[in-house]
Amino acid sequence: MSFVCDLLDDYLKIEARSLTVPAESLCQASPSSMILAFKTLDIPISAATTEGPCKVLQFMGIILDSHKMEVRQREDKIERIKTALRYNLSNLADKRT
Repeated sequence: MSFVCDLLDDYLKIEARSLTVPAESLCQASPSSMILAFKTLDIPISAATTEGPCKVLQFMGIILDSHKMEVRQREDKIERIKTALRYNLSNLADKRT
């Protein structure tokens, strides 16, 4: 395994590109090796919430896109953040006057 990130009960496994193993083979073997490692370590894993391999996925509310090499947020979350910022900036300006 190249990289495994765990936050609470969510895990993200990222495989590095291999110069010797075709990407398709690596992607097909990756979930099996992760499931085997989790079973060996007695870490529960849910097939219903297991995703991948894929080029775009959401992890901890953040969209990871390895095809476009982007990390992005959903538009509704961006709008909620903008609304909260406007509200707080407006309150801050009112307190100063």
